[in-house]
Amino acid sequence: SEFVARKRQIAERYNDALANVPGVALFPCPKWAESACWMSGILLDRRASTLFEPLRAANIDARPFWKPIHLQRPYGDAPRSSLVVSEGVWQRILTLPCSTGMSDRDQEHVIAALKRLMASDASSLSDEPWRGTLVNPADPSRLVQA
Repeated sequence: SEFVARKRQIAERYNDALANVPGVALFPCPKWAESACWMSGILLDRRASTLFEPLRAANIDARPFWKPIHLQRPYGDAPRSSLVVSEGVWQRILTLPCSTGMSDRDQEHVIAALKRLMASDASSLSDEPWRGTLVNPADPSRLVQA
């Protein structure tokens, strides 16, 4: 459909523009599947929340990713194993504007702002237990500890 094609185009443009930005990792794209790209985003080396206000100041509405279900109040007492990676990764996902109605100029504005912000802030990894968890570029379907 035209809708899915446009979503993929937006995601591809973000991926091409942000692939080599220090502190940014792209979402995995397994070779055996093709994403509908209903959501565009990136994985940061810092909490995504550190970019919300500076992006909003640039008229960019980037958003947080969903809080893992085991951290939500109704499931707080549910049995589970240690989920330290998911607890860290969700806080580092920055979802990006990806409406099919966004213009290429709008997307260029988002990309330029992200590049500026990532270059201007040398502080990145915190002392969280998931510190250094990144997407393995050789196998994006796996997370690795740096």
